Amino acid sequence: ALWVIQGRNTNVVKISQPFFLLQLCLGCLVLASAIIPMSLQEPIPQQGLDIACMSIPWLVFCGYSVSFSALVAKMWRINKIFDGGERFQRVRVTISGASWPLVVLLTLNVILLTIWTVTAPLVWVR
Repeated sequence: ALWVIQGRNTNVVKISQPFFLLQLCLGCLVLASAIIPMSLQEPIPQQGLDIACMSIPWLVFCGYSVSFSALVAKMWRINKIFDGGERFQRVRVTISGASWPLVVLLTLNVILLTIWTVTAPLVWVR
């Protein structure tokens, strides 16, 4: 992520779509942070351990969705550009126009995870 931020004005980073590179880094960070609640054990009160157990699916699913949607958005953007090139048309695809996979996937995940958390949350068992 630091490399993307530092070199955001270079041609290589501009062509690589820095917004989606940073989105991919953020998703991987959230996904990898799921290991922290997995490492918690008994000196922590039961309620804290229950919250840690339920936070694991939230971190994994949301992190994966953010990473995967960045890849889908990059591919969708590239396909739009190449389709326009076949018809000899100039195509302008904005970041907001290519961010629909993030919105759709994250919204679906939040709805499903909220239902899961309310109806049958995970409980820590030794």
